[in-house]
Amino acid sequence: ILLAAVVFVNGANQQRIRIPFVIFAVSTGLWSIGISLFVAATNEAFAATIAGFYYIAALAIAYGFFLFSRAYTGRSVHESIWSLAGLPLIGIATLVLLPNVFIESVSINGSNSVTLG
Repeated sequence: ILLAAVVFVNGANQQRIRIPFVIFAVSTGLWSIGISLFVAATNEAFAATIAGFYYIAALAIAYGFFLFSRAYTGRSVHESIWSLAGLPLIGIATLVLLPNVFIESVSINGSNSVTLG
């Protein structure tokens, strides 16, 4: 996440790849924090919330990587691409946030696990 902040602040010479890289790097950092919090969780309600969070962060990694790969190779990233690429992220994130639709259950018994529905 710190690397994303440095690139965002100092990346003026690479304007077209700055924002996609920041999305990619921040979502990767948030996903790793989410996994760490899930593994350390001792409360099922908290673990279920964190599980949803790290699944959404994982989707954002794919979104950020797609945008970054287009910008890095010199292809333009128009607003329509930002929007269309974000639709699956929004759709699946909505399913993750609905109870018992994507994440069926979370068990906390020494090794925390998620059952997907």
